[in-house]
Amino acid sequence: MDYPAYPEYKATELNWLYEIPANWTLRKLGFIISENFVNGIFKKSIFWGNGRKVINVTDVYTIDDLVNQENLDRLECSDEEYKKYSAKYGDFFLVRSSLKLEGVGKSASILYPEEETVFECHLVRGRPDLTLADSRFLNYLLNSKYCREYFVSLANVVTMATIDQAKFKAINLPLPSLQVQIRIAAFLDQKTAHIDRLIERKKALIEKLNEKRLALITQAVTKGLNPDAPMKTSGVDWLGDVPVHWSVRRLKFAASYNDESLSETTEPDYELVYVDISSVDQVKGITNYEPLTFEKSPSRARRIVRDGDTIVSTVRTYLKAVAPIRNPADNTIVSTGFAVIRPNAELNPEFLSYFALGQGFIDSVVANSKGVSYPAINATELVCIPIAFPSEKLEQETIVNFLRKKLLDIDRMVSVNIKTIERLTEYRTALITAAVTGKIDVRNIDLPTQEPANTEEMA
Repeated sequence: MDYPAYPEYKATELNWLYEIPANWTLRKLGFIISENFVNGIFKKSIFWGNGRKVINVTDVYTIDDLVNQENLDRLECSDEEYKKYSAKYGDFFLVRSSLKLEGVGKSASILYPEEETVFECHLVRGRPDLTLADSRFLNYLLNSKYCREYFVSLANVVTMATIDQAKFKAINLPLPSLQVQIRIAAFLDQKTAHIDRLIERKKALIEKLNEKRLALITQAVTKGLNPDAPMKTSGVDWLGDVPVHWSVRRLKFAASYNDESLSETTEPDYELVYVDISSVDQVKGITNYEPLTFEKSPSRARRIVRDGDTIVSTVRTYLKAVAPIRNPADNTIVSTGFAVIRPNAELNPEFLSYFALGQGFIDSVVANSKGVSYPAINATELVCIPIAFPSEKLEQETIVNFLRKKLLDIDRMVSVNIKTIERLTEYRTALITAAVTGKIDVRNIDLPTQEPANTEEMA
């Protein structure tokens, strides 16, 4: 981070910030706000969906720490309630209670409310004194690494992590002059916008690579590798034509399903590693194994899996949780929300896994699911979905080897871009923290964007 430091620093008594520039001051957050913190409005569910816009906890978890007003829910409330719980220019909203410890103390600001807006009860509103603090600077400061870690350290954890108003008000914050705050905010607006654009480009590239990955799998497992192979109609709309020598049949005639389950009489202290629906990603496969004992495991932790199986989610099918099982530990158990598919001797296990990951099969699972908010498909219906495969296992193996190689190249490119995003995100966090705590001096750095009209001397 090649930026100049301030010429002189002074020590602080803060355990999270050892020094600040000599001409900065420390101010308690309670001193910077123009009125006491206010807890948000509580309303029963029948009042949601209409009325004024409302800022929810989820609305403060944004990349740029600004409330996205386009996505706000609505809440019916009276004029008196609006007056008490209104969101005005420059207000910031702190999460006072969170199910996750790392979420408590997170904040986001609103700059120009597009219409009348209120905020809900898990948030605390801070209304800064704009003669003391610039809203954008304060927004960056409150979400800097040091501040976030300090807020988390103040939390009380019972069923939820909470911070009371007194602790919010008592936190000491480093403040330069108002003009320097404005300058720091302008610097960070420009630099973070550039970083965010780079991150978005990398994310778009990853999305395209994953689309290519899916298209490659789908083409190989439904059409084969020979573009000149004679074709026949499969009789299945989403399969279309398949090579003449391929078999087309319902999955249940080429594989069994849910063959093994843990007994309800399993010893209470039996140790297992559990895989839930949320732990499976269509691209990454199984992302998390949770170690549990049988007595502390959920009642849905019952399906036994073996090497060569494929698991397909039968609940919340829109998540597209499909994954191959390769060399699992003997005590690996998956949720009963999965159908555990075990191929017979005709099918190469990896070919079956690739077929289940193909766009056509997944779309068919989703299309045959019932329910809106919690779509699900019965395993007996899932195995009635048709599949196509080469009659010769050698050809199946050839397709598997082809996909292994091609997907390895794609996955390497995805991995490189993910690491780049991680580095950019780390740099973004470090830059913000350095600027708002005075580790770097941005006062004389040229900014191509228009500077604030106030020409008062920077100090």
